[in-house]
Amino acid sequence: FLLLCLNFRDGNSSITALTQYLAIVNLAIGIFNLTPAFPLDGGRVLKAVVWKFSGNEGRAATISSRVGSVIGFGMIALGIFTLFSTSRYTGIWLIVIGWFIQSAAASVRNQQDSTIRLSGRVVRDAMREDMPTIEPGTSIHALVERHIATDFERAYVVVLGDTLQGLITVTDVKRVPLEARPFTWVSQVMTPASKVVTLTPDAPLEDGLGILARRGFRQLVIMEDDKPIGLMTRAGVVRVMEVSNILHRESRSSDTKA
Repeated sequence: FLLLCLNFRDGNSSITALTQYLAIVNLAIGIFNLTPAFPLDGGRVLKAVVWKFSGNEGRAATISSRVGSVIGFGMIALGIFTLFSTSRYTGIWLIVIGWFIQSAAASVRNQQDSTIRLSGRVVRDAMREDMPTIEPGTSIHALVERHIATDFERAYVVVLGDTLQGLITVTDVKRVPLEARPFTWVSQVMTPASKVVTLTPDAPLEDGLGILARRGFRQLVIMEDDKPIGLMTRAGVVRVMEVSNILHRESRSSDTKA
């Protein structure tokens, strides 16, 4: 926009005014983006600097997110002051931007807290050992009537003996028309074993949570010695996090009393 402004400075006045305005807005956005608050680039730079000098990524994320919260609350306060003193429009925008920055910083801090809570935890801690299973030769009708309707499970590990054949979910079943279900087999609808994402029970729980979040999965099949031994679900991860949070609060309470 700056180059356009220079090109049109001797031409049409309206075009010159427009390019000057756009150049100023673009410059203002660039400067604002350098504010040391997540998720702006300035916040990422601050995190990188703190990480370099402290050698601790978690500490860097915590500090940068707290700085972001302070800046966010500061902008909200400034927006409220501006709203009732000078410009209502500017005040509203400051409040909205401040709220956005504060919310983003809080989200980063909560994510970091969750990472700390899960530190040292492995997939086995969140694994469900009593995984629901089904054989590949079962009809979809039988799966629905004899299992889903009574067990209320969302996913079944498809096995033949001790060998993983695949994974079938309620979503897969819904794709099969009602009239075709008695003649459609689980093996025809399931996700085959070659495409099923698996983890070992000793893998870091953070890795499993990352896969669930990135791919939008509800569960992962856990394998040991080439055999399926359980399911890791979102509910299992939440349970571990809740217990970890309770233990963390109790630990902090004990330290405070001491």
